[in-house]
Amino acid sequence: MTALQDSLALYYAEREIFLQQPKNITDMGDFEGTVKASWARLNSDGIGEVVYKNKTYFVRPLGKKSIPKNTPVALTFANGIYFADW
Repeated sequence: MTALQDSLALYYAEREIFLQQPKNITDMGDFEGTVKASWARLNSDGIGEVVYKNKTYFVRPLGKKSIPKNTPVALTFANGIYFADW
């Protein structure tokens, strides 16, 4: 991919996450703090998917490297957005 295509893909992924976040950012997540979840995949829009208690969460990935499916990740809810870190 070219730099322009990479930038556009990142823009669209972040835009999709923004559109999916709650309008009232004071809303609580489905859990408090950080929980251990399982990495599912990075979808075609560049949005991460993790599974916690049999529910799929769409997340902004914070990890710096690629990881295989079912790798444990830290799932956190903050300011209306779910984050996954590894």
